Amino acid sequence: MIGPVYFAAASVLLASLSFAFRERSIATALLLAAFLSAGAFGYTYEAASLSPVRVKAIYDLGIVPQADPVAVRGTLVGAVESGPTTAVLRIAATELTHRGEAMATEGDVRAFVPVDSDDARGDLERLGLRQGDEVIIECGLDRDERFLNPGVARRPELLDRQGIDAACTLKSPLLIERVAKGGGIAASVLAARGAAIERTAEIFSPQTAGILAAAMFGDRYYLDRETAEIFREGGTFHVLVISGLHITFIAGLLLYFTSRFVRSRVRQAAIVLPAVWIFSFSVGMEKPVTRAALMFSFIIIGRAMGQAGSMLNAAGACSLMLLAWRPSDVFDPSLLLTFASVFGIIATAVPLIEKLRAVGGWRPTREAPFPPSVPSIVRRFCEALYWSEAGWRIESGRNVWRTSLFKRPLVAGGVWERIRPTVRFVFEAVVVSASVQLWLLPLMAIYFHRIPVAGIVLNIWTGGLVAAMGVLAVPALLLGSIADVLAMPFVAAAEAASAAAVWGSRAVLGLGIGGLRMPVFSGAGVAIYFLYLVPVVALAVMLVRWDPFRIKPEPRPRTTVKRSLAAAAALMTLGLGYLIVFTPFSAPEPEDRLRVDVLDVGQGDAALITFPNGETMLIDAGGQVDYRTDAESDEDFEPDRARIGEMVVSEFLWQRGLSHIDHIVASHADSDHLQGLIDVARNFTIGRAYFAAAQSETGESQLLYAILAERGVAVERLSAGEVMEVGGVRVDVLYPGATTPPSLAENDRSLVLLLTYGERRFLFTGDIEAEAERLLLESGTELEADVVKVPHHGSRTSSTEAFVRAVRPRFAVIPVGRRSRFRHPDPQVVERWRAAGAETLTTGSRGTITFETDGQKIEVSVFLK
Repeated sequence: MIGPVYFAAASVLLASLSFAFRERSIATALLLAAFLSAGAFGYTYEAASLSPVRVKAIYDLGIVPQADPVAVRGTLVGAVESGPTTAVLRIAATELTHRGEAMATEGDVRAFVPVDSDDARGDLERLGLRQGDEVIIECGLDRDERFLNPGVARRPELLDRQGIDAACTLKSPLLIERVAKGGGIAASVLAARGAAIERTAEIFSPQTAGILAAAMFGDRYYLDRETAEIFREGGTFHVLVISGLHITFIAGLLLYFTSRFVRSRVRQAAIVLPAVWIFSFSVGMEKPVTRAALMFSFIIIGRAMGQAGSMLNAAGACSLMLLAWRPSDVFDPSLLLTFASVFGIIATAVPLIEKLRAVGGWRPTREAPFPPSVPSIVRRFCEALYWSEAGWRIESGRNVWRTSLFKRPLVAGGVWERIRPTVRFVFEAVVVSASVQLWLLPLMAIYFHRIPVAGIVLNIWTGGLVAAMGVLAVPALLLGSIADVLAMPFVAAAEAASAAAVWGSRAVLGLGIGGLRMPVFSGAGVAIYFLYLVPVVALAVMLVRWDPFRIKPEPRPRTTVKRSLAAAAALMTLGLGYLIVFTPFSAPEPEDRLRVDVLDVGQGDAALITFPNGETMLIDAGGQVDYRTDAESDEDFEPDRARIGEMVVSEFLWQRGLSHIDHIVASHADSDHLQGLIDVARNFTIGRAYFAAAQSETGESQLLYAILAERGVAVERLSAGEVMEVGGVRVDVLYPGATTPPSLAENDRSLVLLLTYGERRFLFTGDIEAEAERLLLESGTELEADVVKVPHHGSRTSSTEAFVRAVRPRFAVIPVGRRSRFRHPDPQVVERWRAAGAETLTTGSRGTITFETDGQKIEVSVFLK
């Protein structure tokens, strides 16, 4: 703990020196150094003070093996978040029992509880869980990695950002025991919130209930995947997520509407601040929410002080305080998004709107006796929005002096006067939305690979309609508690608003102006994201300093220099923004080598082939299989959860700098192979798609065909005997034939491909089992290969002795999760491949497995050494 003490002492000393030399220019540098020292103190103290009995320490040190059965005792934190299929508990653990041995512990754990049947939901409801209850759950906690691939977020880091030490999924609510009741005002408030969410789900349609539960109460578990995707693609998903950006947006709207009716900034702060904090508490006070509320509180207080620049100073001070308090949060995307959105509003949107209002509404005053010095078109535009002739007549009638003002607004007349307030509101909302998007651009590209072009406009439409839904939902819930018939008009109006919000997004997206997806730069190219902020900050500084009412004109050379700098900054912003959005140089250059990346997608297959000429082929893309029976599943509801194709395969491809895939191949129709291709087809431009001629059809395969057809992608059906050549690599289709027995299982309909480059051969086998292996052997096909993708994840139903002897590989790659529910790979199968002389590699334990060859030598590398 010596390091933290030194940093703490340095921080105090530097702060004291800053105060001592506060009249000198060095004071700012000393104060900044004091904050940096305070941040270093917080970072080192945070790292050194991790308790050895902390849950994450117990698992990281291997004291308890990952996913081993344990009993966790602790206190319920917050409300039980429940959706149509899943409930989520957050528990502050106090005791952990493993193999009969109890140990004291600390840290929060998260438990997912399936409630996709009436019996399960009834079992959970009978427990009557509330905040503060002491409970015991029996589960298999873990904080292990899920998908080990370059570019894919590490699970322990994600859990740490959320303040979660470990997580688990319970098999049944019956594994929860309440041992003591909690209580208090907070528990009552959260219980009322839970009751309101349940009532919302009862009286509204699933789609509308999902939107309201997310936007009003911060419960995303009622939100279905289709609706969530529409909002994401339209760039308005933040309206549905109670996050730092959501708090900033709501606080900004509250401030805007309050300022329309209350002139005093002190009174505005007195109204807005309590509303923001009450709302933050009611939705759970998660870390991003608390940060955003605190930050906006500083800004509103600074604004109420009425001093020039106080809002920016307050935002800057709050940012330094937050980073000094938890310096590790500097890598937290939610913190960066909050900073960027807040600074986009207060450093760009607010000063621009205020100055445009001043230009349009100018009248002679002591501070601004002369008209604004702006181009005529700007002045006339501002006058059309903000000049009030009637207001000027009233004011001039009160003055002891008389003057005439000649205004020439771009638009005038009786009709304009009636619609002007609406146009003005839309214009200012667009300015705010565009300013936030301007500052968020690099972060959106890095963390979400998405630029919501349509969001600038849809934020107004969707945000307004979702706000209207919230206003209508309140009387619907209150009156519905008396009689359903009283709530019906409000329910119908809210349903109409919900339909309009979704329709508007669909309509805009249908025009092809939705969000853009893009890869990221790596290596030295990362500097582009930092360079982009230089001209953006420069433009913001120029905007804040711009005074259109300067009495003493500046010398012409200085004016020329300022205009040149502004033009240069604008051009730099456009140029760097173009590079970030369209990433023309992100894709790797061809290396005249064949590269094969076998990805870790858990229980599934995905392999990226990069040919010597730079062309790419993706064979399968993993996916999540729903193992529930039809009786157990809710056919009308698909939860909004990240899918393998989006969060793993697409992230890997974007990290490689790719925005185009030349060839995609579906080995067969099983979800753990084909489902991810649906997301890839949406996120990337595709050259050509290939399917087995004998493939069976499913709902997911039909959806993939529809997406490919919509995007004009050519589709080919492959059968044994066909040959392709890509970049000097021969691709042979070995199986299946054009016709197959109707009784053949889906796995035995998988495509089998052989890639040959020089003297090296790679065999991809899909999920073929013993029957398909027998047919391949009987066909007399030469199967020998240097590298084989082991059939069906190493299942005992595949890799027969005869097939293994025929392939005789140097490397046998088994795509399988770290903990397979099917206990793949089978130990006997692994031993069979080893006995044939192969080195066996599993993606679950090694992550992405990469082979590179020049046609002679083969080099192999793994993600996890």
